[in-house]
Amino acid sequence: MARRVIKYLQLKAHRTTDAVSRIIKKEKCIMKKIISVILVALMLTVLAVPAFADDAVAIKTAEEFMAMESGKSYYLANDIDFGGKVFDSYIISGSGFIVDLDGKGFALKNFSFNVENATGDVAIFRQFGGGTIKNLNIGSKDALIKYTIKDPKDSSSYAMLVASTGKDKEVAVRIENVNIYADMQLTYTNLDTRLNFGGFIAYARNYEIVSSSMNGQIIVKNESGEATRWRNVGGFIGSDKENWATGTIDGCTNNADITMMGSGKEGRVAGFVPYSGKKANIIKNSVNNGTLTLATSAGDGNLAGIMGCSEAAEATIEGCTNNGKLVYDCTNAEDAKAGTIAAGIIDIVKKGTLTVKNCANTVEIKTGAGVNSEIIGVVSEGITATEEGNRTSAEAVVTEPVTEPVTEPVTEPEDTTPAPSTGDHSMIIVALAAVMALAGAACAIIARRSKEV
Repeated sequence: MARRVIKYLQLKAHRTTDAVSRIIKKEKCIMKKIISVILVALMLTVLAVPAFADDAVAIKTAEEFMAMESGKSYYLANDIDFGGKVFDSYIISGSGFIVDLDGKGFALKNFSFNVENATGDVAIFRQFGGGTIKNLNIGSKDALIKYTIKDPKDSSSYAMLVASTGKDKEVAVRIENVNIYADMQLTYTNLDTRLNFGGFIAYARNYEIVSSSMNGQIIVKNESGEATRWRNVGGFIGSDKENWATGTIDGCTNNADITMMGSGKEGRVAGFVPYSGKKANIIKNSVNNGTLTLATSAGDGNLAGIMGCSEAAEATIEGCTNNGKLVYDCTNAEDAKAGTIAAGIIDIVKKGTLTVKNCANTVEIKTGAGVNSEIIGVVSEGITATEEGNRTSAEAVVTEPVTEPVTEPVTEPEDTTPAPSTGDHSMIIVALAAVMALAGAACAIIARRSKEV
């Protein structure tokens, strides 16, 4: 009898051990799945953070600035003095150059551009393909950067900051809190090709410019010969191009006086964008304080405080103000009557739709142009134009000019690497919270199973 009892107890214990073993294996399987989920969550978080967000390289000299590499992140540790260096093309070469550059409120100074018989792009960046340039001053109120182009020979792009933006349809570059102080002059003789000349970007595809300012002057002069091709000159943009691209300007100020002399036909001058053929243009909460002048020997010109000619599929101008005087001088009055337009906000919309909302023009528009208007000059037949809440000079209050940099320099210690951005920290915190939650759930499952066993 005793032997039977012992055998029964041994059999029971063996079965219990098997059951426990099966439970443990099952728990291990559950833990493997949980760990896999945790790893996937961490990988997705890492991929979502910019690859070069945490390893920004300090720039302390002009040589280090000129040696920047595409795909990396940099910050200025101090003002960058170029020692009077004169450039004859661009400072940063390469097509589709991708960079994150934080100026920390410091300045690029003591350099200039001087090019004769130009046959290529001229700017600090030849082509800005992706990333962000922010908190940067170029020159200063007391030391403007000289930019001189004499007798260009082709249809290259000319600007102080960026000659052109990238061709990737999915990528928009960002320029934030950048202040340019420049004396920009371009003269030409018998230039039988287009001209794109702007303070920030000459040939602009996808871009976003926020809280930035253009200061100084921009002058384009035809020294001889009849100009028969269009000329686009703007405080921020030379020409907005590509029917797939979007351009946004928000919270910006143009203080630069802009002059085009002897343009012939198709001269366009604007505080921000002289011409657009984009998918969409958005200009918001921005102010022109510069005097804009168009001196020509023929008609078909545009002179506008904010935007010149729009052929964008969708153009929106909202909350903008023109405080700048418009000056038109034409040697042929009959041509002027035939096709030249002067307007406080936008000259002409030829294609797409236009919305002008809550804008103001504070100066009387009274020039020798064929059409003078304080808000919209001409709307082509069949175009939808919406106006709402706009004010003319009789109703508007002048917006004070903004000429000083928004951000003061922040001195970095010699050997300090900047911390990751707030966005990077928040993503890491979310990832850690997710890991802790999953781990807590796993512990709860194990504890419950243990009690059941």
